[in-house]
Amino acid sequence: MVCTHPSFPDSDYFCYCIVTAKDKPEIAKKRDSLSRVTYELTPMGALVKLRLIHENLLPEDFEKDPNTFQGINNGWPAVISSLKSLLETGEPIRFSVSCS
Repeated sequence: MVCTHPSFPDSDYFCYCIVTAKDKPEIAKKRDSLSRVTYELTPMGALVKLRLIHENLLPEDFEKDPNTFQGINNGWPAVISSLKSLLETGEPIRFSVSCS
């Protein structure tokens, strides 16, 4: 199924999605507006290009410790890797982590 995004009427997308999540109260006070994630899946011949855009980020959204799934910089690679596995094999990568 191809859908057209209203901001880009001449472009075809397989999917366009915006996701929002609730911040912890101390982080929400610092943010002017919600953090927004946009996924774009665009056909490119026999392939599909995935573009992920995450906007309105704060320094607190990033984690310095690379040995965790906390933070934007550590979490998204795991999510995208699991999505790739799901699309290629039918099975996502299962992670045992706490989001607290």
